[in-house]
Amino acid sequence: MDINRIAPINIAEYQNLFLLTGAGISVASGLSTYRGPGGLWEKADVARIADAANLPGTLPDLWRLYKMRRAQALAAEPNAAHRAIAELQRRWGNIHRVTLVTQNVDGLHQRAGSIEVLEMHGSAFRTRCLDRRCSLEPFRDENLYDQVPACPVCGGPLRPDVVLFSETIPGRVLNRILQELSTCDLFVSAGTSGVVTPAAEFVRGAAYAGARTININIEPTDPPNPFFTEEFVGKAEEVLPRLFGLG
Repeated sequence: MDINRIAPINIAEYQNLFLLTGAGISVASGLSTYRGPGGLWEKADVARIADAANLPGTLPDLWRLYKMRRAQALAAEPNAAHRAIAELQRRWGNIHRVTLVTQNVDGLHQRAGSIEVLEMHGSAFRTRCLDRRCSLEPFRDENLYDQVPACPVCGGPLRPDVVLFSETIPGRVLNRILQELSTCDLFVSAGTSGVVTPAAEFVRGAAYAGARTININIEPTDPPNPFFTEEFVGKAEEVLPRLFGLG
């Protein structure tokens, strides 16, 4: 794709912007995707470890996985895609509604300067008690554990505060997402395969709200998604700055 041929969006024409990002926007920062070539889910054991149905037996393996993921994310830097979104929020956030929803747990949006980020799948840098009845609130945590840490309140095991397979997105987060989708007039999806629900259904909600819907991914959607009005096949770190008139 010739990036210079992309016509920048006139943001002033829109009131409620909804941005959805996935693992693809962090590839340029050196982090793996989930379902693309070389993705994490190509490794069958990772899928077993990341399934909540296998807890608590897989907690040692889960912490080994998140020790690696935390270390990788801490060593990574936000790229042009993260920075473009943060700059869009800075420029337009006081004038228009700009909702950023990410499927990522790497914290790179925040490090790029994005203030409000709705994290669908939690954060690799939060930890909580495995026992939902425990009074311990999820807390910021960058420790690289070599063994399963113990809860300081109840003594039970702690776990990463992320949404695993067999778990649902927190209701307060999903409700906010659905509320914003119902009023958005511009929907941009970047770096996500668009095949995992409920995120795969978000563009449908935006289309029903009458929004302009744009998909940005390294590969074309297969099969094509009729709810996207436009698709740009390319790297998010190249397309987004141009699309937002920042490059």
